[in-house]
Amino acid sequence: MLPCYFLTKAKSQTTPQYTAELLRHFNISQIDSTLTANGIPGALFVLSYEVDVYRIIYRTPAAAGDTLTSASGLVILPTGDTCGVPIISYDHGTQLKKSDCFSNLSGEWFLGVVSAATGYAAVMPDYLGMGYSPVFHPYQHAKTEASATIDLIRVCKDLSADNDVNLNGELFLMGYSQGGHAAMATHKTIQEDFPTEFTVTASAPMSGAYDMSGAQFDFVASFEPYSQPGYLPYLIKGYHEAYGDALYTNWSDILKSPYDVTLPPLLSGEYYMDAVNNAMPNVPREIIDSAYSAEFFADSLHPFRVALKDNNVYKWVPTSPMRLNYCTSDEEVNPLNASVAYNWMTTQGAQQVQKINRSETLSHFECAQPSIVLTKFWFDSLATFCNASVGLSNQPYTSQGWTIGNNYQEGKLMGQVNNYTGNYFDVYIYSSTGKMVKAQQDINTANFTIDISTLPAGMYVVWSNLGSGLWSKFIR
Repeated sequence: MLPCYFLTKAKSQTTPQYTAELLRHFNISQIDSTLTANGIPGALFVLSYEVDVYRIIYRTPAAAGDTLTSASGLVILPTGDTCGVPIISYDHGTQLKKSDCFSNLSGEWFLGVVSAATGYAAVMPDYLGMGYSPVFHPYQHAKTEASATIDLIRVCKDLSADNDVNLNGELFLMGYSQGGHAAMATHKTIQEDFPTEFTVTASAPMSGAYDMSGAQFDFVASFEPYSQPGYLPYLIKGYHEAYGDALYTNWSDILKSPYDVTLPPLLSGEYYMDAVNNAMPNVPREIIDSAYSAEFFADSLHPFRVALKDNNVYKWVPTSPMRLNYCTSDEEVNPLNASVAYNWMTTQGAQQVQKINRSETLSHFECAQPSIVLTKFWFDSLATFCNASVGLSNQPYTSQGWTIGNNYQEGKLMGQVNNYTGNYFDVYIYSSTGKMVKAQQDINTANFTIDISTLPAGMYVVWSNLGSGLWSKFIR
């Protein structure tokens, strides 16, 4: 039986009470096999450590008042001689079903396994109200997104010490969709409230609704159909958890019939978001009571408008590197959120904030993969790895009929297409920011060579349009 650790008191003034249960152990072969089974090229990541996956249940502030409640998440640690590793925190996107969470090994939890295997201690919070937390999730509530993440980072530091996992003091924050909002809220809170306890090495909020009262509100509250109409009642109930009866007392105060009766049961935490979407009109604002709507738009100090403004997370100046990932065809999170945040921060003097458009055509769901993968590469380029093998990918890589490798001495990227049929194809090389730095087009031979001698040291992604394509990573 795997061991279970029960800590009955915090080990420092800042570390919350928690329990840690070892759920899984992975060796490198198992991790590689899992990646391959899910269609992810193994050479995309260099796996250097075996991994332990812990379910954490910990105490953290509730949404309202000064009380504490329980939250859950994963801490995933590398094992063996870690010799000083960074922490990486990943905040997930919108989930409605309470059990559909990291601590139940759901969602993109395996990203934490890969991160730990490549030389990080990984933190993956469920958020308040999800997983094993007894309350309702205060959806898009910046304060508790940040506190739940920060407290789990504290647990990670404590658990690492208990398991002889050495940390080097570096901290990387990332998150997608709601997780983008949460990652920015976390970075903001750390810089403003805990600057001596943590130092954020870099952060990457991705496709997040940073401007809740502006860009995102305009997207959801327009008279146009919205792809995820269930987000609106989820937000309404979540903000009531945080702000109470100042917003509304009964569902009938804010929702018109029949939605005041049909929607609340679907928000119990037992259903997926599709169930709520299917019970909604395509235009979300059509569920709002007309009198409530009139009061909302007439009064700039309406409690719900104040609550939305309270959860804008962009009005600050990061002093650590930040990359705002987005895609311009995002149908769920208004891409203007990234522009609003970038423009405000840089106008106020931020020197290390970048806005990166990952694609002109990818949808919200499709934008996640390149954003997350390229962010991981960027973090790798900034992190300090004492193990020389971590982050390096210099072995030939074979997948889907391709073989690709590097001759570092001669500065060449070499590729071979197995069972080549004579079709022309292109090969492109992208930097970790997503910028194309090299292209070789109309290749019509099974073996090809690309000169990479002029590329600076760093991490790159190689892509081809032959077959289903190839993703790989290399470092010069």
